[in-house]
Amino acid sequence: MLDDRRQTIIKEIHFWKENKLLPDVYCDYLLALYTQGEGNNEGIEQFKSYPITLAELVCSSLVLIMVFLSFLMVYVFDMLALWELGLLAMICLFSTGLFWLMRKNTNYWYHVRLISLLLIYLIFSIQLGLYFTAYPWLINTILLINFIGWLYVSSRKKLKYLTIVSIISIVFMIIYLISRYFAT
Repeated sequence: MLDDRRQTIIKEIHFWKENKLLPDVYCDYLLALYTQGEGNNEGIEQFKSYPITLAELVCSSLVLIMVFLSFLMVYVFDMLALWELGLLAMICLFSTGLFWLMRKNTNYWYHVRLISLLLIYLIFSIQLGLYFTAYPWLINTILLINFIGWLYVSSRKKLKYLTIVSIISIVFMIIYLISRYFAT
């Protein structure tokens, strides 16, 4: 009887932790208290796989295809610049809509869609800068603004991998700018 109560309490604490009803620190403390420091299945439950829905698979695949199409349009096909910008703008809007549509699903495919969307924005902003001006410092500024935007997104979403990539990109961009424009 006592063991059944304890198991029920442990299940409730896991439920609270999973649904963020209590802070993780409190849940960990209660789990350690009720399991006497043993049997904390936190690592197993944290990485359990969630089934992917068909809509999520389709949206993620379409966003990945949009990245591929963006690269193809920019670097392979020889199009008029205005057509290229128009198609890239449509790809940006379509990909943003797909990302927004599936924004609640925060599993592995969420990160694939987010990175794909950031790459599409990067390609579009560079092409937009190249269309309106040929000044290299403006293109470099656009790149730097994109990387700062990545840092902002990573701090809002608390994504360590994006924080690391954006900081490394910003550092390399600043080193490049200093060596190009201020070195003798």
